[in-house]
Order: sequence, then C-alpha cells, then structure tokens
Amino acid sequence: MTQFELSEFLDAPSILYYCDLKAEDIGQYLYKIRDDSIRSRNFLSVDNEDEIEAILSDHEGHSLHEFIDSDELLHPIIDFNLPREVYDSFDPKLLGKEVLDSLILTFRKTCLEIFLKWDSETITITSNSDVKKMSYHISTTGMRLKNIAQVTIFTELVRKKLLASLQGNSIIDNITNKRSFFLRMFRSPKYNKKTEEHICVKKAICPKDGSIFDFMIHPPNDESDVIDNNPLLVLSEPEVKRCNDINSKITKVEFELVEKLLEEVSIKGFNLSFPSE
Repeated sequence: MTQFELSEFLDAPSILYYCDLKAEDIGQYLYKIRDDSIRSRNFLSVDNEDEIEAILSDHEGHSLHEFIDSDELLHPIIDFNLPREVYDSFDPKLLGKEVLDSLILTFRKTCLEIFLKWDSETITITSNSDVKKMSYHISTTGMRLKNIAQVTIFTELVRKKLLASLQGNSIIDNITNKRSFFLRMFRSPKYNKKTEEHICVKKAICPKDGSIFDFMIHPPNDESDVIDNNPLLVLSEPEVKRCNDINSKITKVEFELVEKLLEEVSIKGFNLSFPSE
C-alpha cells in the first residue's frame, strides 16, 4: 500500500489518501475512486470530503470514476447512451430536445412515485462531448435508496415509462445491476487507451454551478431523505432467485476461465475455490 502526502508546504497540515491496485484492498474505506489514466488503474480511497478534494486536486485532468462495491445509501442514477446510428434510425424522428425532455419527465415521475415529497429542483444532469452518441447521467440529490438492488429497480421503473424507442438495454445501461460498478465523475474525461488521449469531458447541464459532490451518487455529508419500505422498490422472491442464479452463473464462468488460463500458461501450485458469502 502506498501513502501519498499532498501538502506542498512542510508547515501545512498533511492530507493523506491511499492507493492500491486491487479494489478489495480498500474495502474498509468509505469512498473509493478509480483512476483509469494510470495503466495499472489505481484505486484511491479516503474517508472524508477533504480527502476527496485532495485526490481531485492531485489527479486533475485524469479519468476518475466513483467506485461502488457495497450496499451503501445511494442516489438513484440513470445512465443513458444513445448511439448516433440508433438515433438516426428512429421512425418517427425525434429531436435531441425531445429525447432529453422525455428522459427528464420520466425520471421526475418515477421519483415522485417513490417519494411524494421529492423536490424536482434537486435533479442533476451531466453530459459529455462525444459526437458519436447522446450521453446523459441523470440523478438527484433529493433522496437516497438503501442499496444497489433498489437503484437497479429504480432504473427499470424509469425504463418502462420511456418512449418505446428509448427502452433498449444498449440505451439505458443499468450499471447497478452488478456486484460493483463505476461511474465517471463530474469534470472528468474519458481515457482512450488506443490513442492515450483524454476525451469527452463530463460536463454539468443542471445545476450549472454544482460542485463535484452534487454529482456523486455516494457523496460525503449527505443528509437527504432515505427511502425505506416502498413497495415499488421491493424485489419479489422469483426476482431475487433470478438475480442469485445470474450471479452464480457469472461466478462459475469466471472461475472456469481462470482455471483454463492457469493451465494454458502452465502455472501450478494454486487450488481454486469459490469465495464464501
């Protein structure tokens, strides 16, 4: 584990954060950020707002991602990506404004279904400068859900209300439908490995003057309402079983792949076993 001291002056207070190559090595920290601009994809971990600010300052211009790997209180998030070729194929045609308006209206309706006291002024929207697709992240600072599973359900509730042409899995990417996921941070560019360039900076649409913390889904010092016991966010038993079966199949496939790779490169002395819950 490497420890970075960010203070430029000997008499200034030290601000420390931690860096590891593996996500599992930083599990005890409250906030985790992945730096894609570094070849080894460092995971940076901290416990408070000041330390997050230190990482952002020290890694300015890097492709930074908020990393979620446990059941924390999270803001709902919609990851919308509409490729240009798909958009051009729509019949009837939609204006870009119509697409965004539909997305915002649907998000607002779903938030009010979940929480009647939700304030529509707390909606947050970011986009990037990618000319190949229409890309938005829509969230809210006005409420939190209890865990990743509820954010997944929220995303599906939004999807079902959208125009039929916008409901495809390739358009609404349910990024939370996994054990862990990454979300590119506000003002952060995407890193193109092939060209080694930083492109498509994530920019604010609403609010224009928002801080980095307004666009995180697990920000520090968050006192927004926690939505609990809403029947719309409860998984039925068949759905729970289906999710468990999917995770089991994924784990088995990954396990078999690792075994095969070890055999191909003639690495011996390892006994693989499935992780315990």
